[in-house]
Amino acid sequence: MKDIILRIIEELVTKILQKIEEGGLSDIDQFSSESLELCKASIRELISEIVNRLNEELRSNKRLRREIGLSLREKDRERSIFNDVGY
Repeated sequence: MKDIILRIIEELVTKILQKIEEGGLSDIDQFSSESLELCKASIRELISEIVNRLNEELRSNKRLRREIGLSLREKDRERSIFNDVGY
């Protein structure tokens, strides 16, 4: 998980640096808005990875599912979570 977080952060830093190199600081309002969207996209990617890992863990760990009272009826069903960052 640490590797995934580091990769996402490195990609975010690269994108923000590209914005700065493209003259992104000349219009601070636009730079702020674009940077916020880049950050939200990175958080959505991280949440997606976390959800995928939890989903895999729940599917593969029958004992855990029994402990928490979870029953899986559909294996390949699309699942989603909606939160403040729009995932």
